[in-house]
Amino acid sequence: MIRSYLLIILSLICSSIIVAQFDTDVKRLSSLEYMKYADKVNCEQIQTSMDVRVCINLKFQEVDSILNIRFAEYLQLIENDSLRKSIKEFQMQWIGNRRSQSEIYSSGYRGAMLGIRYLSAMNDATQMRIDELEKLMDLEEEPDSNTVPMDNNHINYIEFKAPDLEAIKKFYGECFGWKFTDYGPDYVSFEDSGLSGGFVLSDGPVVNGVLVVLYHDNLESVLENVNNAGGKILKPIFSFPGGRRFHFLDPAGNELAIWSDK
Repeated sequence: MIRSYLLIILSLICSSIIVAQFDTDVKRLSSLEYMKYADKVNCEQIQTSMDVRVCINLKFQEVDSILNIRFAEYLQLIENDSLRKSIKEFQMQWIGNRRSQSEIYSSGYRGAMLGIRYLSAMNDATQMRIDELEKLMDLEEEPDSNTVPMDNNHINYIEFKAPDLEAIKKFYGECFGWKFTDYGPDYVSFEDSGLSGGFVLSDGPVVNGVLVVLYHDNLESVLENVNNAGGKILKPIFSFPGGRRFHFLDPAGNELAIWSDK
């Protein structure tokens, strides 16, 4: 009972911190001049364009609040501090992208219609992000039967290069039914593919475009092994949203990577 109570308190505290960080759009939109009439509008009986704007604005406040709660819940599932920081940074970037995409969607319109299209786009993007976070939480809490066990020195992941991530998602989604998760504008992971992997945005020509990625729970130790065995380190250990990794060449010139969530 006490433990459950403490978890509830912790969840509320985390949610409050997240709201303070990510509620700038709600503050901005709720302070618009027409929102002073919000208490006079019945969203069950919309009559004017102002009513539409008020009700969509109120809807955005509702879904954005849900988004902040889901994001706080998701962060609680992430144990790695570096990964948690990267996820927070990505969320801030996503909020900026949501605003920019909504501005693009509403460009060319004037008056009430501009506000309606902008708010509609904000709502749709927010709901999609909520759905994505809920899916990620399911993956964190329920191990996927298709997930490769993370045994040291085993192939765990494959990575491809692609000049157009939207086109590549469309191709593999339509052809093979793969599912995708975006990690910013430059990376997308895929699943339901037998072996998990991802596509990294690349402007150069794709030559030997598949990167085989091994797993190890001690990168420093295995990097030393690679050096001692005659491998060549191409990219020293660096962080990314899923953890850390480094790239190396084997004696035959093949490029591989080793990653860790530690």
